[in-house]
Amino acid sequence: MNTAATGTPSFLLDIFSWARQTNAKQPLTAGIWNDNQEVNELLASNSDILSFHCYTDYDGMSKRISELRNYDRPIICTEWMARVKGSCFETELPLFFKEHVGCYQWGLVNGRTQCQFPWWNKPGGEIDSKTGWFHDIMHPDGTPYRQQELDIIRKFLEDVRHKVRA
Repeated sequence: MNTAATGTPSFLLDIFSWARQTNAKQPLTAGIWNDNQEVNELLASNSDILSFHCYTDYDGMSKRISELRNYDRPIICTEWMARVKGSCFETELPLFFKEHVGCYQWGLVNGRTQCQFPWWNKPGGEIDSKTGWFHDIMHPDGTPYRQQELDIIRKFLEDVRHKVRA
């Protein structure tokens, strides 16, 4: 879908149809991530659970979640952390919790996938000095990239545990 135009919607319908023919026990989903309304509508209406990518700040994430609520399905954000786009743990984690949206941070330990760089970075490019790494939160030796972010994650998880127990 990065560059495809012709045939993409019909192919996606075929994929959902083939998956349903197997009588899959797990819910089906295909990630919503770009602004192609025709494809997004098809994905949302055929998915049991809405999964989406959204690299933006708090306001953009809140707007996207509101849009997806219209489909009345469980929602999981499968990609979201991008410091250069304004994403941050202290705002998005509480938003996901408040909105009952599952999420996971796929860039964890800096390494082979080079997630310290944004996708548009050119070979030999540099990391933005203001925002820092794009995704990852730990160095290869396990030390945090930014200790304050790990502290925020730990505190958030602790707060969630207390709320869930109460």
